[in-house]
Amino acid sequence: MGLDPADRNDVIENVNIIINCAASVDFNSRLDEAIKINIFGTLKMFELAKEAKKLCNFLHVSTAYVNSDKKGIIQEKIYDINVDAEEYIYSLLKKPINEVR
Repeated sequence: MGLDPADRNDVIENVNIIINCAASVDFNSRLDEAIKINIFGTLKMFELAKEAKKLCNFLHVSTAYVNSDKKGIIQEKIYDINVDAEEYIYSLLKKPINEVR
């Protein structure tokens, strides 16, 4: 389900700030559904944001378990995961990239 074309055009022409905080926080859901909502949903919003002609800020609010594999003090930074993130996501889905999108 996407935006109505008129609403999409309104975002592209007029919006200057996008706050993306939509996510599933059901930590018992199927992994493929969580990936579809939390990763691909965010990517779709980011793609729309790149089209917005007046965009000044895109803010993404993440879910609670980011960097949950770290121990000790977790800093507010992006940690290197030492793998290709896109390949890793698709390996979790066990599907080729072109079959998911």
